[in-house]
Amino acid sequence: MYEKFMLDPEDKIENVVNNGVIEGIKIKVRIPYYRGVMLCLVKDAEVRIGNQVFTSDQMKFIVGGEEYYFDDMATITSVRWEFGEKAELYVPLTNGLPEYGPTDIAVGIAILVSYNPGFNGLTWAHMSYDRSASGGICR
Repeated sequence: MYEKFMLDPEDKIENVVNNGVIEGIKIKVRIPYYRGVMLCLVKDAEVRIGNQVFTSDQMKFIVGGEEYYFDDMATITSVRWEFGEKAELYVPLTNGLPEYGPTDIAVGIAILVSYNPGFNGLTWAHMSYDRSASGGICR
């Protein structure tokens, strides 16, 4: 429903650096639903970067500056991901994104919504990201 707003073309994808080594990236995402939800309702995520696939058991979900593992989120009822709020997905991508040229990225998020309590599957958003163009541009 709101997948076209999940990825903001103005957002840069930032590298996560630890001791001078790029260990991954952070991708900003908005909720693909017209309401906010508690973290226990965010059931799954997947990120595809080129031909690499990263599943929720490999990633962290960051909202309100706090990091969560997807396995732990099933019990978190006191933290919400609000409509319009940008959360981040930490993806363990060694060496980050390529320095030059576009990279195809797809992000899928699955949440349980109030009017459909069954598992909805992933809602997908796609973009082509070019780090070399103006410091990083989504298209």
